[in-house]
Amino acid sequence: MTTRPRTAIGRTLQSLLLTSLVGTFAHAQDISSFSRTTNPLTSAQQETLEAFVANGIRGLKSDSNETVMEARARMIEPLRRTGTSPVFRESFGKLFVQESRRMLEGSEVVPVFNYANVCQVLAFIRTGESNEFLASTLQPGIAPGPGSPRDEGRRLSAASMLAVSIRTTDPERIRPRQFNSIMRSVVMGAEQAESWAVLQREFETLESIASNPEVKEDIRQAAVENQIKVMEATTERIARGEELNLVRALSPMVLTLRSQYIRLEGSIRRTFNQEVENALRQILEAGASSWKPLHEQEELERIYGDTIEQATVLMRLINGGGNAPSGSDPAAAWRNGDESGYESAVKSWS
Repeated sequence: MTTRPRTAIGRTLQSLLLTSLVGTFAHAQDISSFSRTTNPLTSAQQETLEAFVANGIRGLKSDSNETVMEARARMIEPLRRTGTSPVFRESFGKLFVQESRRMLEGSEVVPVFNYANVCQVLAFIRTGESNEFLASTLQPGIAPGPGSPRDEGRRLSAASMLAVSIRTTDPERIRPRQFNSIMRSVVMGAEQAESWAVLQREFETLESIASNPEVKEDIRQAAVENQIKVMEATTERIARGEELNLVRALSPMVLTLRSQYIRLEGSIRRTFNQEVENALRQILEAGASSWKPLHEQEELERIYGDTIEQATVLMRLINGGGNAPSGSDPAAAWRNGDESGYESAVKSWS
């Protein structure tokens, strides 16, 4: 008596699943037919796209990791196709941002795995709106549970995907207002970052904007200024003995600036030179302010010593590649544990 009902239930579930998969596949096939269009979508195409995005969002909400990954792959597939048009991306992006905003900013906490997969889809859309939305999630207070592992996972997912998306999005698809909004959100998040990994990705986003010759010059200059703002805010926190773990992000920041300096030309390089030198001096000064707590942790002491050395190298480059001040080597004094020698060396670089 019990076998038949269970068998019937199983068959019903299989039938429903098959119907759902067939419907999703059909939508995927349908949207591929107009993913290269250069004309505004027709009402029929818009309805098909809406159904495709709705199906994808349902999959991304699933409790099954496999279902989530399958949904992500289906959503990304048309965005990866060669020849996908800006018209299609804009339409797709508008719908996906709208639906994912409801999902991520709703009353229910979205698991980190689901959140990360949503961010991956956003990174493949590559429009001004998708980048702006990704950046907005980095603002303090957006992701629930500040300081919790879940919160750090969400922010790292968003920051990592934003860094990728900014590098791969055609700058012409991002309006000046959107660039400014993206940078504002990144700086707000970076100034209160608790994770060095998140901070590093946020800095990389600003560097990608500042170093892209296809981006308008005033926006690139603003990006350089924001890079320095983030570095100075980080250094100030370290100088106060706060969030010392952020030292791990400071060293890659200086290396990024050094590589960036070599590639920059013209007025952008002049802006860079004017802004960066003071920030590098602050790194040296912060070492004196936080000498004791940084030397109490062997790994942080080593990392900060590398940062000091990189900072002095870049300062010499900016000043024409000249020699260091006579008898002055802050990095050597740091590694030798010579606090008074370090303070003296720092003064000679001021």
